[in-house]
Amino acid sequence: MYYIANNRPGRLSRRQLLKFAGVSALGVATSTLIMTQATDSLSYDDMSKQVWQAPGLATPLQEMVYYATLAPSHYNSQPWQFKVADHTIQIFPDRSRQLSVSDPDQRALMIGLGSALENLLLSASFQGYGNAVRYFPEGQSVVVQLQPPSETAPEAAQGLNLFQAMLQRRSTYAPYSGTPVPPDRLAQLEAVTASVDIGIQLLTAYRQLRTVSDAVQTASLYQYSNPAFLGERLKWLRFNETEASHHRDGLFYRCLGKATVPRWWGTQRLNHTDANVEATQAARLTQQASGLALIVTRSDDPIAWVKAGRAYERFALNATALGIKTSLQNAVIEVPQVRSQIRRTFDLQDNYPQLLVRFGYGPDTVRSLRRPLSEVLTSDQGLPVESTVHQI
Repeated sequence: MYYIANNRPGRLSRRQLLKFAGVSALGVATSTLIMTQATDSLSYDDMSKQVWQAPGLATPLQEMVYYATLAPSHYNSQPWQFKVADHTIQIFPDRSRQLSVSDPDQRALMIGLGSALENLLLSASFQGYGNAVRYFPEGQSVVVQLQPPSETAPEAAQGLNLFQAMLQRRSTYAPYSGTPVPPDRLAQLEAVTASVDIGIQLLTAYRQLRTVSDAVQTASLYQYSNPAFLGERLKWLRFNETEASHHRDGLFYRCLGKATVPRWWGTQRLNHTDANVEATQAARLTQQASGLALIVTRSDDPIAWVKAGRAYERFALNATALGIKTSLQNAVIEVPQVRSQIRRTFDLQDNYPQLLVRFGYGPDTVRSLRRPLSEVLTSDQGLPVESTVHQI
């Protein structure tokens, strides 16, 4: 197990900010041009390009929220709401987007909040803001208190790399080549993720991959044999570009490496799923990875889950910066008896496994969409607010 003492994203100097001003200006100009296009004139690929570019929004805090929404989440459910006031941003869990079958305790929902929080803090650091984070001080939200930029902000090359990776990161569900990741890069992945509250085990030996792939097969067989799980998956699958473009959330078939189909056909295929085939495929993808990252916490509660989400996003961003692909393989965490098995197998003792991340070298795949800020920003009255963002 690897722990380090400090996991805060660093702040950037004014010199670094000026260095990238040209890139930001280009993003603003491009965003302005794209926002003038008619919504129905954009293809899915055009929408995706628009989402995954520098936004160029009206205020720094809006930009922080925008980058936060680029975070990964369970089934791309995007289970968050934000409220911005003065120099404070609150992140609320959107429990209407919970996956109650695969995530009955809202663990994955809170992990998604943590990933969004990490992106928000990296964006704040890039813009020179300091921050202080309070986890659920009143039981409802994560509160980020921001300090205005300082002319003497220290250099933070690592934070810069992670910030730049936000617009490149994607979850890659395709098979990986199995090519080993060099030891120095494994050390970087390990060091950037762990903190005083978060541990990480990198599993790269054949025996370790085989052990986990067997557990993945067991957990996946359990899930795909459950009609309620299949019904929940059906709700969040987007079988074609029309569905994906309309909802701007969920799992788009092309992101999963599958050809698009009409919904009626996709529904038939899912209803006739062979659980053994799906489980075998999940196990094969696990074993073909260069390695697996097991992220663990010292407690098993909402604050720990949020912190695990932060660690996961740091891992994914660092991997992206190193040219390494990632995706979650979390069936072993979602099925309680298999999670307990993982805890015993890897002698985690008082630590709790929260995430299993597959990593390695693979192809570039299609990126998922995100909902606009107008759907995730709320006013003091809890109502959506209008926002000058990409209206796709």
